[in-house]
Amino acid sequence: AAALAGEAGVAAFAPLTALLPRCCAAVVSGAYGSVAAAVTAGIPTVVHPQLFDQFWHGRQVRTLGVGALARTVGQVADRVESILSDDVRAKARDLAASMATEDGVGLAVDAIGRAISTAD
Repeated sequence: AAALAGEAGVAAFAPLTALLPRCCAAVVSGAYGSVAAAVTAGIPTVVHPQLFDQFWHGRQVRTLGVGALARTVGQVADRVESILSDDVRAKARDLAASMATEDGVGLAVDAIGRAISTAD
């Protein structure tokens, strides 16, 4: 990191919520926070997982049609190219728009309530 100090566009920290809206795609490890930020920003996302749940997040991004899973570093560039289509961009924007109006907490409370009542 020290070798890049002073270079244009290099920062020790940049909040994803400020950075992502300026991007055409994201490449993330698949950690929950970074995937959530990218999906909320409505941009196509490549997940290159390193650990446990990150593989699941990568599969979900792929299943939802808003990104791709890159299991190896060598796959990342091809996966980025594959998600820059108008179709994937539209799906990413549509998912972000639907999430913005969704009552996620309310839906979770209702689902938990149903699960508890059926367990009795």
